[in-house]
Amino acid sequence: MQDEKVTIQVAAKALNVTPKTVHQWLRTGTLTRVKDGNRTYILMDEVRALRQARVTNPKSEVITFEAKNEQVTNQGYDMVPIKREHYEGLLTRLGQLEANQQLLLEYRAGIEYRDKALEQAKGNISAQAQELDQAKATISKARSELQRLMEIKQDAEQKAKMVLNQQAALQQREKELAEIRSENERLKRLKWWELLFRRGI
Repeated sequence: MQDEKVTIQVAAKALNVTPKTVHQWLRTGTLTRVKDGNRTYILMDEVRALRQARVTNPKSEVITFEAKNEQVTNQGYDMVPIKREHYEGLLTRLGQLEANQQLLLEYRAGIEYRDKALEQAKGNISAQAQELDQAKATISKARSELQRLMEIKQDAEQKAKMVLNQQAALQQREKELAEIRSENERLKRLKWWELLFRRGI
């Protein structure tokens, strides 16, 4: 990829040196510093070119690179011979490890996203369960209130029926009382002998 940039740590791994050595090459101009915000990057093309330039003695196919934790020579490096096949195998494994690391990071990000979505779903289910419990409580309360109203209605109907019966009995008594009063008025208008005759004397 053109203009591909890598971090100092990745460049150090690709060149099989320490990050301190990469910083030294940046200071000496062996590598070019590329700034992106507050971070420092290196062009991958320069890393490849430097890696190729550090290959020495092509006839014996021996490659030299910095040996860690060794005394520094007057040139600034201790060089250890490594066979090309071993060096290329190390680079291949390094690339595989970096690819696997990237996959692991992607998998981890996917798992974290799914975990977050699962937690959110659990929260939604919990909230819905609470709403369902509240709805059940409301329905139960409404049923109890409806049952109470039905009982009140039945009681009111019974009392209304009793009142109607009492009103009918009262009307019947008022009718009988009216007849008695009418008969008394008629008897008051009769003569005394008519009263005797009515009594059968």
